[in-house]
Amino acid sequence: MKLLTPGSILGLGNVLEVNILGEQKVCSFDCVYCNLGPTAKRLGKIKESVDFPIADHIVTSVAHELSSRRQQPKQQTMLFGLLISGNGEPTLHPDFENIMKGLVATRNELMPTLKILVMTNGDSLDDREIVRALNLADERIVKLDVATEDSFRSFNKPLSRTKLEKVIRGAKQLKDCIVQAAVSSIPDALNSKHLDDWLEVVGLIAPKNVYLHSVDIEGQTTDRDEVLRVAHLLERRAKFKALLSSENVA
Repeated sequence: MKLLTPGSILGLGNVLEVNILGEQKVCSFDCVYCNLGPTAKRLGKIKESVDFPIADHIVTSVAHELSSRRQQPKQQTMLFGLLISGNGEPTLHPDFENIMKGLVATRNELMPTLKILVMTNGDSLDDREIVRALNLADERIVKLDVATEDSFRSFNKPLSRTKLEKVIRGAKQLKDCIVQAAVSSIPDALNSKHLDDWLEVVGLIAPKNVYLHSVDIEGQTTDRDEVLRVAHLLERRAKFKALLSSENVA
C-alpha cells in the first residue's frame, strides 16, 4: 500500500491522498458499503497489532513529493490539496496530532496555497487533542450517513458503544466542517424518501457544505439520478450547497 496516492475530492480538484495508517484496515466502524471490506471486530486488538507508519516518515515523504512538484509548475498548479486518509479512520493513528502539525508546517513552507483535508467518521471527536488536530486542517469532512440510532447501528456498525449523538455533538465543535453522506436505496440509508430526519440532524451541525456520493452495496450501485435528486432537495429545502463525487457529476 502506497503512502501517497493521486486522487480527487469533492469536485474541487486533484489531491494527494496520504495514507497514515499503513497496510491493515484500522477503523472503529464496519460500514456496510466500505470498499476495504469488513473491519475486524476487536478494535483494540487491531491497534495493538498494527505497524503504524512513523509520523516523521509520513511528513518527510510528503515534503519530498511537494519539493519534487515545485520543480514542475504544471504539477504544482494541478494539485488542490492533501487528503489525510488511510485504510480506515485516520484519527486512530496514535501520533495523529503531530502528523497534522508536521504536514501543516511542510505545506506552509513548500506549497502555501495547498489545502489540507481530513476525512473522519467522527468517533474520536470527544478527544480534545483530536479536535485540536482536526482544526489545523483547512477542511474537516465528517461522515454522517444516517439520522437515527437504529440506522447508525445497522448501516455504519460502530465497533464500540459509540452513539450517533456523540458524532453529532463532536461535529458541532469543528470549524466550518463538511458533512459527507452515502446515498443508497437500501433500508436505513440516506435517499430521497428518507431525507427529512437527516436534514434536521445536519441542521444541528450547520456545516458549510454537504458532500454526497453513491455507494456499492451487495453489487448494487446507487443510481446517479437518485444522488442528484437528494442534492436538489438538499439545496431547495435546507439551502446547503451539495458537492458531488466525480462519478455523480454530469
